[in-house]
Amino acid sequence: HQHLGELVGFAFVGAELLEHHGLDQGVGQGVDLATGRRLPQGVEGGLIGVERGLDAAGEAPGGGEPRGEAGRGVDHGAATAAQGVFEGPLSLHGAASLWEGTLFWNSAGGDGGAIYATDDVTLARSYLYANDADNGGAICIDGPTAGAMTNLRVTDNVATGDGGGVWIGDSSTQYGVINNTFAGNEAGGNGGHVYTEAAVEFVDNILYQAIDGGGAYGTTESSSDRFYNLAWDNAGGDWAGWSDPTGSSGNLAVDPGLVAYT
Repeated sequence: HQHLGELVGFAFVGAELLEHHGLDQGVGQGVDLATGRRLPQGVEGGLIGVERGLDAAGEAPGGGEPRGEAGRGVDHGAATAAQGVFEGPLSLHGAASLWEGTLFWNSAGGDGGAIYATDDVTLARSYLYANDADNGGAICIDGPTAGAMTNLRVTDNVATGDGGGVWIGDSSTQYGVINNTFAGNEAGGNGGHVYTEAAVEFVDNILYQAIDGGGAYGTTESSSDRFYNLAWDNAGGDWAGWSDPTGSSGNLAVDPGLVAYT
């Protein structure tokens, strides 16, 4: 798998998973960064290519192992937009930092509607809207040991399982969830906005109007820190799994008065 390192100023719009565990690294409907327009299937110039895929004839170029559906793969190293990828439109299997991204209307048949990561990842100043997946409607971070998500706007994402906005797997160290706005997200299971099995530093976040699943759900209360968060009107309760910290450590239950969050 490729290690992205740092990605700044990116956009993924309308990518859709066709086959779970399909292509390694790519996008669904690519977006031209210069114009902001979607690229048709098979047009070069998408955002990120794959290590192994299929060309338009269903062959595996460059000796790569065929993966995914014939006619819907991506030329080896060609950075071609294609219909269908993996766990999420952006799949990270190495440490990475992502800044100033826009991820709208992406869908995964597995976990992580917009971003799926299995290593340390830092996400900052990005907007994730109307993505969907099994777990982690917008973001699934599976077992980080470092990193943080800061200054994100995560709204109207849906998970059929846990973590309508974000799902964070077990970790040996605290993962930072700092100064983010979660609004209008929905989970069929637990954590309408956030579900975490990892210990987290959960500070200065807004949890607003989860549609279902509660505001934030954590399984590691004793090793997590929660300070200066604002939670309001979340269906299923503002805090679940954890005890309710409202009234202590600067945590409040107050309407933030958002004019619009989408």
